[in-house]
Amino acid sequence: MFEVKKKKMAILCYTQAAKELAEKIKSIKFESDDYEINIAFKPKNTTLWVKEQFETCDVLLFICAMGIAVRHIAPFIKSKLTDPAVIVMDEKGKNVISVLSGHIGGANEITNILANKLGANPVITTASDVNDKIAIDVFAVKNGLVITDFEMEKSFAARLVDGDKIGLVCDGEIIGKVPDEFVLLNDINDCIGKLKNCIFISDRKLLDNFYGLNVLRLVPKSIILGLGCKRGKAAMEIEKAVLEETDRLGFAKEAIGALASIDLKKDEQGLNIFIERYGLKSSYYNAKELEEVEGDFEKSDFVKSVTGIDNVCERALIKYVSEINPGLVKDNLLLKKKKCDGITLAVAKIDWSVEFE
Repeated sequence: MFEVKKKKMAILCYTQAAKELAEKIKSIKFESDDYEINIAFKPKNTTLWVKEQFETCDVLLFICAMGIAVRHIAPFIKSKLTDPAVIVMDEKGKNVISVLSGHIGGANEITNILANKLGANPVITTASDVNDKIAIDVFAVKNGLVITDFEMEKSFAARLVDGDKIGLVCDGEIIGKVPDEFVLLNDINDCIGKLKNCIFISDRKLLDNFYGLNVLRLVPKSIILGLGCKRGKAAMEIEKAVLEETDRLGFAKEAIGALASIDLKKDEQGLNIFIERYGLKSSYYNAKELEEVEGDFEKSDFVKSVTGIDNVCERALIKYVSEINPGLVKDNLLLKKKKCDGITLAVAKIDWSVEFE
């Protein structure tokens, strides 16, 4: 199985009082995530330190004046998709201010946690929060959904704040109460002529033309790949084989969430480039682990002579899916072993749902 890594939080402070507050924060138990927290006290080169944190940390906390923090982070701000959560506190711990990446980066959530733990005043200025409206990007992150169009997401967020009704179509199970600002529908076609905007939560691929209806797609990463390949296969070749099959099966490319293979492929350059390009989780198993997987597989003497196992893609896929969805492997297997010019591919789908708080 893939390793769950701790998130990283970096705290910058300049005064002794701020350092003492940082040490107190280091002892806090965060409910949502487990953080590895590092404290920097009067770094020699603050600009370089901040640059490094933007590249490596999930959360950057300044215990100093807001102006100091803003000047330090300004050169490195790029996108809410990649920037870390940035939070500012005063050294007395009276105010906690969410500054950057409030939603996707989690700054708003962490701000509230710190305020609650320290008895401080949380300062959050994002429109959806101050108007008690659901934040679509936060909802997507918490439910593991891919936002396919961030410009449209911003437009939908503004419409929610303005009080507009938005259609909601979801192929998966819905847990919790759907917010009043949404109109729950069975199909996108039910929106046409009635509403102008609709959120479509599905792993299915979707045509773009809906007769003037604006459709924001949120895609669960429900498709799992089992993959084997000859040594030296390029990322482009792997991508082509995968996308051809997932498209033929009717799934959006954003739905591809994980890849399983044999441990001999861990260092395969083309495979690693493909995994990084699509942001996939990856899980590798040794030949003994794969041999223990039960099932009727298409066997290859050549593959066994190279890897020690007669079938990589199906065995790795079933091993992975059985750990995610125990007992549902047969129902979830969409594509058995398929040969694609030196690449073997199997595809499965795991169960998914969304939850409203």
